[in-house]
Formats: sequence, structure tokens, C-alpha cells
Amino acid sequence: MIIIMSSLGARIPMPFCGVYSSSKSAICQMAKVLRYECMILNKKIDVTLIEPGLYKAGFNENGFNKKYGYYDYCDNVRMFDRFVLGLQKKRLSSISNKIVKAIKVKKVKTTYRTPFLQVLFVKIYNFFLK
Repeated sequence: MIIIMSSLGARIPMPFCGVYSSSKSAICQMAKVLRYECMILNKKIDVTLIEPGLYKAGFNENGFNKKYGYYDYCDNVRMFDRFVLGLQKKRLSSISNKIVKAIKVKKVKTTYRTPFLQVLFVKIYNFFLK
């Protein structure tokens, strides 16, 4: 089994995070191709993606703080960042639970996303605004 970590950022455009979102989208496509290659070669290797959303792990704060020197409209960007940081989930256990689930199930899904409310938001956003 191959488990590849990506992000919900691959599924929804985030202002001022284009490089991050596009790199995560590329990882998702790479996982799809790897899954197809394993099927063509008759390899019984499961390839699955784990796509966590926003978690309070320090990564987002660090990334957001580094970009302020690059934008003239820092107040608007900071306001958006504060909103996004407020959506972060504090407990990381849902990520590890998805990894364990992917390992233990008989029929692995192609993608596991977490946390539930952020996944629901992304689905609603993509359904109505895409």
C-alpha cells in the first residue's frame, strides 16, 4: 500500500496560497497516475490519498506570517488569514484515524479527507461555486 499525503487545499482555491494549492493538486494527479500504472502492471498495490484540512499544527501560522512583506494590501490579507486560522481544528487525531482506517480496511478508498466540517464546506463550495 502507498499512502500519499496531500491537502484539502488541492480541492479549493485559497487566495494567496496558489503555489501551495497547485502543488497539492499535482500530488493528487500523481496519485491517480500511480494508481492506474499499478492496475496496468497487474500490481496489487493500493494507492490512497489522505487530504487533511486546516489543523493547528503551526504550519499555517508560519506560512501566513512569511508572506506579509510581499503584499501592499496587508490589512485585507491579514484579515483573511485570521479568518482561515480560526477554522483550524486543534486535535490531529482525525488525520491519524484516517491513515489507520486506510490501512485496516479490506477495500481501500482512493481518498480520505478530514475533518468532516471542512470537507463538507469544500463539497458545498465546489457544488455551488465551481
